[in-house]
Amino acid sequence: MKYQSLWWKCLAAFLLLALLLRLLCPADGVRLPKLFASDRPGAARAAFDEAWLAGESAALSSPAPSPETSPEPLPEPVTLPGALLPDEAAALFPAERYLSEPRETAAARTKTKLPAINNLTRSQPDIEALLEEGWRHELAADRPQILIIHTHSCEAYSASGSDSYAESDPFRTLDPEKSVIRVGAVLAEKLREAGFNVIHDDTLYDYPQYSGAYSRSQQATENWLEKYPAIRVVIDLHRDSASGGFRTEYTNGEVKTAQVMLLVTNGENGLYHPNWKENLKLALELQQEMDERYDGLARDLCLSPYRYNQQLCPGSLILEVGSDGNTLEEAESGVALFAECAGEVLKAALK
Repeated sequence: MKYQSLWWKCLAAFLLLALLLRLLCPADGVRLPKLFASDRPGAARAAFDEAWLAGESAALSSPAPSPETSPEPLPEPVTLPGALLPDEAAALFPAERYLSEPRETAAARTKTKLPAINNLTRSQPDIEALLEEGWRHELAADRPQILIIHTHSCEAYSASGSDSYAESDPFRTLDPEKSVIRVGAVLAEKLREAGFNVIHDDTLYDYPQYSGAYSRSQQATENWLEKYPAIRVVIDLHRDSASGGFRTEYTNGEVKTAQVMLLVTNGENGLYHPNWKENLKLALELQQEMDERYDGLARDLCLSPYRYNQQLCPGSLILEVGSDGNTLEEAESGVALFAECAGEVLKAALK
C-alpha cells in the first residue's frame, strides 16, 4: 500500500506539472514570451533591435529609387532617454540609408584563405557565407559616417625616450598625446585623407573611475548617433590589456609596427544582441583585406560572448592596437596600415 500511495502521488504531481506547462505554453507558443518579455532587462533594447532589423530587411529587398526621385530629408534628431524605442530606432537607422543592391565584397575581390578567428563563444558562424553576403550598408558622402571613441581612454604604451609620459596608473596616462587617444587621432586623420567623414571623441571615459567606463561610453555613443544619424561605423579603439610587457610586432619593410586585433561580440552571456553578425561581416572584410595586403599585421579576429556596446550600430567594432610592450610610435604605424585597409573596404559603401 505504501508504494501504491507513492505512485499515485507521483502521477498527480506529473499531471499538475503538465497542466501548468499547458497553461504557460499553449500550442500557438505566444503566451510564455508575453509573460516574460516585460520582465526581461533590455526589453526596450530588444524592440529597438527588432525594429532596426525589420527596416534593414525591408531596405535590402526594395528596389533602388529612380535618379529623378529626390531623397527624403533625414529626420530631426530624437531625444534618447537611455533605452531606445522602435520609433527612435527608425530615426537612428532610416531605411533609405541602406544599400538596395549587393556590392563587391572582400570575398569577391580576393580568393585567399578565410580569416582566422579566435572563437571564445559557443556559436559557429559560417565565415564563408558571411563574407559572400558582405556588409551591405552605405556611408552618406556628405555626412559623418565613422565614430572613433575610446572606452579606456587612458591606456598607454611602453614609456621610453620620446614616448615617456607621466603615469596616472601603470601603463596609463592622462596625456592624450601619449595614450590610445593619439592612436585614434592618427586613424581619424588617415581615414579623412581617404575621403571619409570621421568624428573622433577624445573624452576620458575611464578616469577618474575605471569602473563604469562602458556605461559612460555607451551614453556618449548614443548621443553621437542622435546628433549624426548617418554614422554607420563605430570603432572603440584600445590597446591590448595584457600586462607585463606583452608585445606584438609586425614588420613592414624596415619598419616595425604593433599588430592590431579586431574584436566582435555576440552577447551570448545574456545581453540582447541579435544583430551581431552585421558587425562580424564588416570585421571579416577588414580582416581579409589586412591579410591580403599586410599578412601578419592582424592578429586572429576575436569573437567574444560579451557585448561591449556593439548593439548600437551595424558596424561596431573594438580595435586593439598593440599592447603595453609596444611603443606609441609602433602603435601609430600599425594603425596607419589598418586605416589603409579600412579605407579600401569602406570606399565601396560610399554613396
